[in-house]
Amino acid sequence: MHKMVIADTSFLIAIQKLQLFSQIRALYDEVYITQKIAEEFKLALPEWIIAIEPHNAEVQKVLCSNFRRG
Repeated sequence: MHKMVIADTSFLIAIQKLQLFSQIRALYDEVYITQKIAEEFKLALPEWIIAIEPHNAEVQKVLCSNFRRG
């Protein structure tokens, strides 16, 4: 089992609509999101989905820009 994954709002919406929270839990010990993502999702999340703020906002911007390029 993988220890963790970092997720965005689209991921949470998809697994919620497909009712896959238990399958994701079987794959990952922890899923990390930001507080902003938790607020965008608007639904209660399991305790193993952890909302934290990144320690380095600049690194987060670089990662986000790389993912958006496809």
